[in-house]
Amino acid sequence: MSTRDVTEDYRGLETRIRVKQDTERRLRGILEHQASDVSDIIEIERDLERIVTELEQLTAEQLNLDQQISMSTLTLWLSEPGPLLEPAVIPLSKTLSMSGNLFLSSLSPLLIVIVFAAPWLFLIGLGTFAVRRYRGRHR
Repeated sequence: MSTRDVTEDYRGLETRIRVKQDTERRLRGILEHQASDVSDIIEIERDLERIVTELEQLTAEQLNLDQQISMSTLTLWLSEPGPLLEPAVIPLSKTLSMSGNLFLSSLSPLLIVIVFAAPWLFLIGLGTFAVRRYRGRHR
């Protein structure tokens, strides 16, 4: 993908076209009202021909830019990875699988607590047993 900002080009073209149009008007005015000598008329007509040719080239360039601008498009493709909501009715196999996973994931923290508490429970049980046995003998 490539981009090109033609704003400056377009503004420059507009300015050059305006200047050429002004020059063409001035030359036509001089040709109609002030030129009387044949050599002056021929020179002005040559200049006028050159200006008109340049004006046509600039106008064609401006038309080309206008067409490029009018053909400019911006296309965006947006897509979602999947549906945001689960369907209202879930198949039985999926429901059982989900509930099994939930049950197993709830057992994991319980197992961690049991493994962590087991040595402490063993020591508490051993201490309770020792205290009862000691009291039982000394009565």
